Amino acid sequence: MTVVEWSPNGVRVCDPTAGRTESFASVAEAASSISGKRVVLALSRRSCFVKAIRVPNVPKAEAQLALRYQIGQHLPLDPGEASFDLVMAGDPSGDGRLAVLYAVRTDTLKDAKRQIEDAGAKVATVTAACIGSACLQKEVGSDTYEVAEETPEGLAIDVCVGGVVQYTRLVPMTPELDLHDEVHRTCGIVARKPSGTVGAGGFDAPGLARSLPISGLKALAERNPDTVNIQIPEEVEARARKAVSTKARTAVLLFGAAAAAAFLVYSDYEMATSERATLTARAARQTRDDSTKNKTLSSDLAALKKKSAILDQAFDPAQPFSDVLIVVSEAAPAGLWLTGANMERGKPLTFRGTAISDQAVKAFLDGLAVTDRLRDVKLLFANNATIEETPVVNFSVQATLVGNVPMVEKEKKRSAATARVARN
Repeated sequence: MTVVEWSPNGVRVCDPTAGRTESFASVAEAASSISGKRVVLALSRRSCFVKAIRVPNVPKAEAQLALRYQIGQHLPLDPGEASFDLVMAGDPSGDGRLAVLYAVRTDTLKDAKRQIEDAGAKVATVTAACIGSACLQKEVGSDTYEVAEETPEGLAIDVCVGGVVQYTRLVPMTPELDLHDEVHRTCGIVARKPSGTVGAGGFDAPGLARSLPISGLKALAERNPDTVNIQIPEEVEARARKAVSTKARTAVLLFGAAAAAAFLVYSDYEMATSERATLTARAARQTRDDSTKNKTLSSDLAALKKKSAILDQAFDPAQPFSDVLIVVSEAAPAGLWLTGANMERGKPLTFRGTAISDQAVKAFLDGLAVTDRLRDVKLLFANNATIEETPVVNFSVQATLVGNVPMVEKEKKRSAATARVARN
């Protein structure tokens, strides 16, 4: 960004894009170089106070607020006529922390900004021209050093500590100038010893550690550190009021949004409550209907099970006929042969056979009577016969199969007429 180094006696304009630095007697003469641009206003060393001070160990904003009413303790300025900024430079300690104060008379700052705006430019930030020496840290290779540079106001000696310019001093350029003594005298003001002095902008003299071709103003234009921004108190207050107003508007909008959200939430809650009540009633009705259906189904199921049990007994007898034949065959003694069997579901079983004696038939009947698979065992007949001159007994035995449900047909009711005929 273009930098305008301003002093009451003239200005220097450094345009890093064009790669040149020009000097002018006034801002009006520099209008052609800065018109339509956003520029950094760099206050010259004679226009700006630079001093390292101790401040309470509080945030920067609070330290600035306290310093606004106590600045007269550090600089020859009244509280109402100073515009300043602070750079918190040192680590906190028991007695506060080190800070560097950059200040200018408010009237001077207003005059400089007005001149630049009249020239058609807009001031983006206000800094101190000596900050350019802090921008040379990369070339120096250290954060603590001294910079000597020839400026239109004289020889500038800047003391940089920890990457911050803690003090700046102008010395007249005379043949009798002793750079070594002047550097020691400047460092002594901030209670330090020289750490290594470099020349900026091609300045070279005996006693310098090295000479750098880049000037502090060019370094400031190229790097433009956002460490210092000196503002007019009225602008600070206006910005604070605007911030408060913005926060108030934001609070009102947030409150309105919160109220709208609360209304929507309440509406959703009421709707959800109503819907929940409807669903609860519907679920209760469905539960009652399901209970009624369940009872009906349970009753129907019980009836079906009863019928199924009857059908199972009818079509799936408790004892298969094959098992019965085995039981009957095992009960047959020696000398007795079964010649036939008549078995029907739901009716008594009938076995026919031939035996060589009545005792064999009796033994067969006794064997059948003691088994738990049959009941009501009885002899239907026993006839003596001869087969090829051998006496035999032909017999027939009847028994009821246990679990074989009899299939009894209900007696048909006779009509009254039929009954009357029968009686007659």
